[in-house]
Amino acid sequence: MILRDFRLRDAPSVLRQVQENFAGEFALTGFDPAHFLRVVEKTHRGWIGMARRVLQLFGQTPARFLIAEESGELRGTTLLTLQRGHGYLSMVMTDARYRQRGVASALLNWAEQISQRRGKRYVALDVLSGNEGARRLYGHRGYRPIRRTSSFVRELDGKAPSGPSVRPALSSDIPFLETVYRRRIPDPVREVMPDGGSSVLPSRWLDRILLSESEAWCLGPEGRPTAYARATFTTPREAGILSLPYIAIDLPPADQRTLVEAALAWLSVRRTPRAVVTLAEGNEPMRLLVESLGFQERWSTETLAKRLTASS
Repeated sequence: MILRDFRLRDAPSVLRQVQENFAGEFALTGFDPAHFLRVVEKTHRGWIGMARRVLQLFGQTPARFLIAEESGELRGTTLLTLQRGHGYLSMVMTDARYRQRGVASALLNWAEQISQRRGKRYVALDVLSGNEGARRLYGHRGYRPIRRTSSFVRELDGKAPSGPSVRPALSSDIPFLETVYRRRIPDPVREVMPDGGSSVLPSRWLDRILLSESEAWCLGPEGRPTAYARATFTTPREAGILSLPYIAIDLPPADQRTLVEAALAWLSVRRTPRAVVTLAEGNEPMRLLVESLGFQERWSTETLAKRLTASS
């Protein structure tokens, strides 16, 4: 088996695997194959592709698209992003014809080695709670659960209601928001992912690469906001993502609704057919809020992490 980095000619095979492995999720969130191929091409051509190759040459690339190939066929793939303190694996996929033949283990070994060489202490990934086969594999390899999350979906009617009055999130809000957020991260998660795996303000640079658009809003005074939410969308055929809904514990319910409704109005203007929000287990105030706004729980996920050692 050959382990190598992604090449642009791999895109059709990767697309087929993505559609096979995540059919259930995409039935709810939507998936545009043409959009996927445009993003892949954009990241591998022009100045972005050149910058990525230079960073990889010096061992500083923030992401590696890993491929397992045998006899000229793509057997499996995963995306490794190198974040603060840990490597994170997205889309660990094996071709259905070649499962239980060590493909996923080979990819995990390589990703762990890369992460360790880059000074990361952990590798983390998310797995659907009902995917028993994958959970057994990860458990045998030393991955342990550190967080459980639930994803909620709400259909949007395509109308563009006038959103409530909220202010945009500002750079001056970041220190306070990050402090509040980190205090709420459970200790096992904080140990692996000190920043919770997310940033506060949208990345305009990343939006351009992913052909997406993001916006963030706050309630309360500049520098000490009482609440925050962010929304992202890519194409009209994909769900909008409502992210990181920090809500102060003592914030009146009406103000909580104001913030989330503003994000939903922003998504509706962009003709997004549905919205998805993911909440950590135990966040009952936000669960009650999103359910009161018509969201329904559709699937749950566990974040697993493995501590890297000299023998990894």
